[in-house]
Amino acid sequence: MNFCPGCGRPATRDAFCPQCGSPLAQATPSPPRIDLGVLVRGNWRAASFTALSALLLAFLSSGVLLWMADPPETNTSERLTLTMVSTTAAFGAGGEARLTASSEGTRLVMDASGNVMPLTITLVALGTAVLVFRRLTRGYPSIGSAVGDVLRTAGIFASLLLIVAIAFRGDDPEHRVARAMDFEDADRLSWGASPGVAFVIGFATMTVTLLAACFVRGDWLGERLTRLHDHLGAPLAGFGAFLALLPVVGVIAWASFWQTATGEPGEDSLRGAQLLALWISTLGTAGLAYVHGGAGASAGSRWEIDAELADDAARGSQTERLGYAVDQTDAWGLWLAVPTLALVLLLTTFVVARVARRSARPQLGMLWWPVLMLGCVPLLTRAASARGSFSIEGTGGFGDQHVVYGGSGFFGVSFAASLLLPLLAVPVTLLIGTITRTLTPTQLARAVRTAASRLQEAPEPPPSSERGQH
Repeated sequence: MNFCPGCGRPATRDAFCPQCGSPLAQATPSPPRIDLGVLVRGNWRAASFTALSALLLAFLSSGVLLWMADPPETNTSERLTLTMVSTTAAFGAGGEARLTASSEGTRLVMDASGNVMPLTITLVALGTAVLVFRRLTRGYPSIGSAVGDVLRTAGIFASLLLIVAIAFRGDDPEHRVARAMDFEDADRLSWGASPGVAFVIGFATMTVTLLAACFVRGDWLGERLTRLHDHLGAPLAGFGAFLALLPVVGVIAWASFWQTATGEPGEDSLRGAQLLALWISTLGTAGLAYVHGGAGASAGSRWEIDAELADDAARGSQTERLGYAVDQTDAWGLWLAVPTLALVLLLTTFVVARVARRSARPQLGMLWWPVLMLGCVPLLTRAASARGSFSIEGTGGFGDQHVVYGGSGFFGVSFAASLLLPLLAVPVTLLIGTITRTLTPTQLARAVRTAASRLQEAPEPPPSSERGQH
């Protein structure tokens, strides 16, 4: 506080003292200080431990499953590269390959990229990261410090993925690929994980996962974030339960298929260890496909290729529902997907109701549960589907022309079909909400009226005096 130099009384914001009339010096406000240190100060030890836990677990899981599968004609270096491709694919980044070859004056450059997420490894690695992160940040008083650790963890994790994607690259010194394609000379073949995609997708995946885990905990949020927690805290917990159940559903899916299918498919071509590796690596993906099949979704493939390279059609698609797989394999046990889906929705919605009852407005969590499923399930389904593309660039043997061909393909559940499962969550939510009294019909009607009133807006009529003038 400033004082008048003439009378010693506390100074005001006036130019002169109101008591003695002496001029008062106005204090110049100091500019705000920007502390750039907060960007680098934080719990780097916890961030590093969380990032390393996720990466090492994904790497070890991929390596063990790959060595169990025992791919033929691969050396140790190639298996390590395949392990790193599987590791990066678990977090959404795909693989890439480029072959430069020539034959009889024709020079070709072929690029290919693709990805199929090993969802089992994804769930194990990210689930471990969430558990480790929550344990290391449980003593934090507010979410602010945890958000900084989330960004640090994601940065370290993405940097590690970038390093291993650059370090582990495969080649073909014996030109096996070129000889298989009848080329006389292969200048170079390079394949492995895509470094740039691994960094960007790895950072985004880890950030979203850990931020969602932060919002599930409600005791360290401020007033504004507590309101957001009332909306999304319980649905996020329910979606976490849904993800945790996918490998369990995958076990049911494989058991129902192998125990009821005609014959013993795969026994002649795969050994016991290879079958076990196949089962384990596809548990999460099989579980997701199984519940989609129980919801009535269709799955299949679609492709598009330049007409010059296509024998029949330049584009096409083929999709079938669960009944087609039953007819082709006589695996009647696949129909268990319907009650399995019902059980999964009941269990996960009950988790939502149980967590929502801890908040002041449990009906909000119940209402947002189908909405969250509607947004997250199609994204998860897209990430778990197989997709790829290729391009061929040639010169020399095409009438002295420079030509470029290409194509792309997709195998999995389409976006439209993936919406059926979240839509089925709506009646289940109403059922569980009524049973647990977290969403009564009266609360639902009130929420619908409130939403409708906010959406409805009509221009007000002019006053009567203005109407008379016209």
